[in-house]
Amino acid sequence: MVSIPSKKPVALIVEDEPDLRDLLGYHLRREGFETIGVGNGYEAIEIARTASPDVILLDILIEGLSGWKVCQHLRQGLHRSGASILIVSALSEEADVVRGLDAGADDFVCKPFQPREVMARVRALLRRGRIEGANPGAGNVIVVPPLEIYRERYEVRVCGRVLPLTTTEYRILACLAENAGRVFTRSRLIEAATEQQAGAKGRNIDVHVRALRVKLGEHASLVETIRGVGYRLSA
Repeated sequence: MVSIPSKKPVALIVEDEPDLRDLLGYHLRREGFETIGVGNGYEAIEIARTASPDVILLDILIEGLSGWKVCQHLRQGLHRSGASILIVSALSEEADVVRGLDAGADDFVCKPFQPREVMARVRALLRRGRIEGANPGAGNVIVVPPLEIYRERYEVRVCGRVLPLTTTEYRILACLAENAGRVFTRSRLIEAATEQQAGAKGRNIDVHVRALRVKLGEHASLVETIRGVGYRLSA
C-alpha cells in the first residue's frame, strides 16, 4: 500500500520508459507535486485506489494492462477514481486521441512533448478539479463568465441577456460549461445532449454547435473546436 503523508497534490506517472518517467517526475516535483512512478497497468490501478492521486499521467503502451484498459477501469470499474487523467502517448492519430477521451481521459498529449506544455495541462486539470471539489454537483447555477446557466429553469444568460436556446443547444452548453476547459468528443457530447447513444448521429453535433455560436454572437469563440476531436468551452 502506498501512503503519501503530505498536503501536496499527488501525481501518478504511469510510464514504462524510466527516462521519461524520471523526466516527468522531475518537472512535476518542481511544480510542487509528490510523485509516484510505475510502468505496469495493473500496478497503476492498485496505486490509484490506495494513494488517491490528484492527477494521473498515463501512457498507453505499457506492460501488464494497456493504458486504454487502465483508463476505463479508473473511470468505470470497481476501482473508480476521481483523479484527472492526462494521456501522454506516442499514439498520435486522430482516432487515438478520440479513443483516449472516450475512455474517460480528461486530456491527451502526444509524444514527443514539451515539458512546459505537459505541466500547463496538469495545472489546468488541477485547477478544474479544485473548482469541482469546492462546488460538488455544480449546484443549480453554473457560472463561466460571461455565461450564467440556471439549471432548474433551463435558462442561459450572457452578460445578463437570456439566450433563446433549444433543449439540445442548452444541454450542449451546460455540459461544456460544467466541464470548462475539458475536451469532449462529438460522440460523448451528443450523448450528453440527447441522452441517447450517438452512433451515426455524432456529426449532427456540428449543426447544433454552429447554431449555438450564432446565438452566442460576439461570445461565439467561447466554444472552441478541437480539430478532428470535438469541442470545449474556454475555461
